[in-house]
Parts: sequence; structure tokens; C-alpha cells
Amino acid sequence: MELYRENRYLKECSANIVSIQDRFVVFDQTIFYPGCGGQPCDRGVIKQGDDETYNILTVKKQLLIVIQLAGTLLYYQELI
Repeated sequence: MELYRENRYLKECSANIVSIQDRFVVFDQTIFYPGCGGQPCDRGVIKQGDDETYNILTVKKQLLIVIQLAGTLLYYQELI
């Protein structure tokens, strides 16, 4: 679900991982806008658990929105 379409001012949301491959992650919902039409993609941080954070490198829309992280997620869980 593309939450940024409903409210472009959202700063956080919870999401579940749909798929993951190396540093590329697909979530069931996101607030991150994928760059399009000359507009750059959103930047931000994904938090996993209490301690781990991952910088977002790119956000692209294919069939789903794919987010490339600066690090590899260690395990699947709900992310905030």
C-alpha cells in the first residue's frame, strides 16, 4: 500500500516485509515515494527492533515498491 498517496506528510508507519533479497526489501506498505518523472525518491531510515537502523539508498517502483537499504536486514519482523 502506498501510504504517501493518502498523506504525503507521514513521517513513520509500521510495515511487514513481503520479500527480501540482499539489501533490497519489499514492504506491505510504505511512506517512501519512489522517484518518478524527474522527482527524486524519498530518503530516510528504516528501524528494526530497538537498536538497528538502515539508511535508505533508493526507492523504486516496479510491480511493487522496492527499497534498497545501506545494510542487510538480519531477520524478518515488523518494522517501524
